[in-house]
Amino acid sequence: MVKIISDSTADMPRDRAKELGVHILPLTIYFGEQPYTDGVDLTPDEFFDKLSLAKSLPTTSQPSPDDFAQVFEKYIAEGDEIFGIFISSAMSGTYQSACIAAEAFPGKIHLVDSRTTTLALRLLLEETVRLRDKGLSAHEIAEQLEEMKSSFKFYADVEDLKYLKMGGRLSTLSAFVGNVVGVRPILSTVDGRPGPLAMRRGKKAAFEYIYRAIAQSPPDPEHYVVFAHGAVPEKMAEWKETLAPFMNGCEIIDARLGATVGAHVGPGSVGVAYFPKK
Repeated sequence: MVKIISDSTADMPRDRAKELGVHILPLTIYFGEQPYTDGVDLTPDEFFDKLSLAKSLPTTSQPSPDDFAQVFEKYIAEGDEIFGIFISSAMSGTYQSACIAAEAFPGKIHLVDSRTTTLALRLLLEETVRLRDKGLSAHEIAEQLEEMKSSFKFYADVEDLKYLKMGGRLSTLSAFVGNVVGVRPILSTVDGRPGPLAMRRGKKAAFEYIYRAIAQSPPDPEHYVVFAHGAVPEKMAEWKETLAPFMNGCEIIDARLGATVGAHVGPGSVGVAYFPKK
């Protein structure tokens, strides 16, 4: 059997992970000196409440090679193959920790650097489960995911630029000017990190950009579509309703933005990730 392993930046709830047979290794979130285990003792609502009061962004620490080694050893002893997909190596050392631990189990563990995170990683993780349930081996899943990870579409709208500024994604001047004139970035995955894909003035223009992009390259109903929000479920519901004409036949997954990307985009953000029709 193939055992799937990922990390908490995929924003897969623990009950969903248990249902699908996915093992989630949590990252640790620090607000100041106070540590929290992502998705275990810090819920998304609690995270955004703390973030709104923070004067600096929280920091994270990834699972250690020893943490991975213990999990790998357990499942290999049970006779499982292991496939793992993790947050982009451009954002975290999680993938590197997994690779270090995998060296002790040659040929038994297959790992993929997703080169993304949050709802896009969730999309890849859900597709991994689908491939496993079709009977593919860990090696075959790894081959397919290496191809799939470069083909998805990911768009997100940011409500407040101050978090991108705090995280170094925008200069102080750019953030100030953007907030004053109402410029909003449309985020995607850029070089393995969340970054601005385009800039539009006003909420309506930003959403129109996303709407037109999806209209030109709609989702493939053979794959999942993931919507996610940062403490604004009503805004995500509006997106889903407006974009519904492009979602015919698609299985939609609702998600919550977690700590890793949520720290950079802040509350009020909404995103969508999917595989386009070929």
